Amino acid sequence: MKRTIFIMIVCLISGILKSNSQSITDVIICDTLTYIEKIATIENDSGSIFKNSSASEQKRYNRWRAFYDYRVNNGEDISSYYLL
Repeated sequence: MKRTIFIMIVCLISGILKSNSQSITDVIICDTLTYIEKIATIENDSGSIFKNSSASEQKRYNRWRAFYDYRVNNGEDISSYYLL
């Protein structure tokens, strides 16, 4: 009985910690950040958000960044690309 309660508590704590962590998709979807701020957020702290994400999410981020790197001027919002 004690073991079951302990396992449930550990699972609950790990679930709460996991839900509070930020993912690449959360940062990219955020409308308040500019393109440069999004990249800085993802790659800050030695790329902690990038390293802690899944391989498919990393691949999607690399494609997203490669697409917008030459289409958005420094510091501008991504929507400026669509206004041209």
